[in-house]
Amino acid sequence: MRPAGGSWRGSTRSRPSASISASTAVAVLRLAQDDPEAAIVALAPVIDGSVPLTNAQLWVVQAFLLDAIARDVLADAGAARRALERALDLAKPEGLLFPFLIAPAPDLLERHRRLGTVV
Repeated sequence: MRPAGGSWRGSTRSRPSASISASTAVAVLRLAQDDPEAAIVALAPVIDGSVPLTNAQLWVVQAFLLDAIARDVLADAGAARRALERALDLAKPEGLLFPFLIAPAPDLLERHRRLGTVV
């Protein structure tokens, strides 16, 4: 939602959060369109830290989870595992469950549970 006047200038609302939410929304759309490569590209600024993050823990967890799902679709098991573990590590301190409920990955989580990497 844009501030009154339709501009971000002078707003206390930060532009980076909008970028994070837009990146994750595009990634969800690309995954739904069976385009995991485009999902990974959309998530890259969040994953690599080039988007400044302020109070964005939920978005970062979701970005890593979506990255794990996309990499799993591409059969890149190692990258999928690393992204999933990062999502879980970031979610654990705050008990964040929401990203895992809106972007469920039961097969991915079950495989990692069996391997002993998901707590």
